[in-house]
Parts: sequence; structure tokens; C-alpha cells
Amino acid sequence: MLNHRRVRVPQSGGSAIVSADSADVRTFFPEQIYDSNPHMRSIGIQIAANAAYGIKPLRRLRDRKLLANGYDADKDASEYVKGVFSKHARCLPSIHGNILEIGPGGNFGPILLFLDAGAERGTAIDVFPWATDQMRLYRQLVDEPEHLMKRFSYRCPDEIEYTSLAAGSFDFIYSQACLEHVNDPVAATTSIARLLAPGGYTSHQIDLRDHRDMSRPLAFLRYSDRVWRAAVSRCGYTNRWRASDWVKAFEANGLRVTSAQPTGEFIQVSERQRSAMNHRFQAKTLDDLGTTGLLITALKPG
Repeated sequence: MLNHRRVRVPQSGGSAIVSADSADVRTFFPEQIYDSNPHMRSIGIQIAANAAYGIKPLRRLRDRKLLANGYDADKDASEYVKGVFSKHARCLPSIHGNILEIGPGGNFGPILLFLDAGAERGTAIDVFPWATDQMRLYRQLVDEPEHLMKRFSYRCPDEIEYTSLAAGSFDFIYSQACLEHVNDPVAATTSIARLLAPGGYTSHQIDLRDHRDMSRPLAFLRYSDRVWRAAVSRCGYTNRWRASDWVKAFEANGLRVTSAQPTGEFIQVSERQRSAMNHRFQAKTLDDLGTTGLLITALKPG
């Protein structure tokens, strides 16, 4: 059950976004199609750009540019890394055994903190080689990071949906703002359940917003799956799963969801706005559609 902290907001022609920590309100989903937003390219242009990246030389050029620009520098700050560790560590009764991080991005700081706190071994997998030499950061986080790195392995490219890691080999699996990007969330949740040892936990912070423009976090829900995949399958793909989809998927794989906590801003969606979304989303509850972030924890019985 998702529990939202409610704030009453006057309804005028559209929905409003409500901060979890305040009653700050702003427009999120104008009635006209989002393509009028100057910060977003039209869906047609996005489809054309996405198709162009199907040409290998162009895709290689893009990947070189991405690597040259580097990952999000804000996520290499020690306070951010400590926050990620604390968020997921709180989901565990104890820190021990083998730990897997899915999609670590630019650094391995959180998993080093898990190793320092009592985990025996750590593994990280990613689909793109974002990670760089971050030893300066690691020395801010732990003593003797070089020693801890001997108990750590990095596999890239390796997709959680299809990884060959051994079944039942991890006591804890976590990710931070990653699962919204997996191409096949059904396969991803099945793989996580397979990789967990009996009695193991999994914890995931999932960003449910439209990443093209965070000020219009539900704009992408008006498109069919076919159009959406044509527009973004090679350009920052997000799978558009809502909170209820993740809860059901983990439960369908035999995991017991111990917590499903909405995070970030909650959007008050109207019936009118839901009716403008693609039919895939029209059966969702208004609360489910208005949830823009999810911290989910599940246990594998045994």
C-alpha cells in the first residue's frame, strides 16, 4: 500500500504538484500537448534522432561524447554517496554477506561503505562504463579503500535482465535511480529474485518521472508504447512503469514487499488528465499516476 501525505490544493485547469515537505504548488501538465514546451523537442524529432543512433558510427560518436562529458558530478559528492548508502542500509536488519549494486554510475562509493560496514564481498554491474578513478572520493568515505577494493568486482557491460551471475548468490541487491531505465522490467525483477539468496533483501529507489523535462513529470504518459520506444529506445530510455507495477512484479516473483514508500513530489492528477493519457495508464488509480518516486524493499522468504 502506498501512503501519501495529502495536501489540499485548489483545482484550476490542470493538476498541481505538491512537495512532500511543503505546500508549494506549480503547474505540471498543461492541457495543450507538451510539444509546445520550448525545452522539449517534438516527438517527431525525437523519433528521428533515436533512429539516427541506430547507425553505428553515430552511436559511437555519441558514446565518446558521453564519456568525455562524464557522469553527473553532483553524484560524486561524498554527502550524496553517504545519503545513498544510508537510505538503503536502513532497509536491512544487518549488513553482511554478498552485495550487488545495479547501475552504480560514476563511482562505487556506496558499495565501499557497505563493505566497510560489514559486507563480505561487493559486485556492481552496469550497461555503460561510466565509472572513473574516484580514489580521492573513496578516501573521504572509508579508511584504506584500496584494501576494500580487493573484495569488489565490476562487470560492464552487464544487464540485470540477462546477467550470468549465479542464482542465489547475493544477500542484498540495491539500485539508486536505475530501474526506471531498464529495457525489460519484467526480466529485471525476475533476475533480481533469481539472484537473491533465501532470506535476502532487495531495495530500490526508482524515479518515475519523465526524464526529458522534470518540470512535466507525467508528459510521457500520453504516448503509446510503440511511439515511446521509437522516440527514446537509444536516447535515455525510461520504461514508464508506475509504482504499482513494481510492487506487483516483485510479488509475482515470490518476494514479499516489506515497504513501498512514495518519494519526491506527489502530483494530484484529475480524471480529465488521466483520460488524456495513453490507454495503458487509464486503468491506473489517480494516486498511482501521481506518484513520482518509489523506495521499494522486498524480502525473499526462506
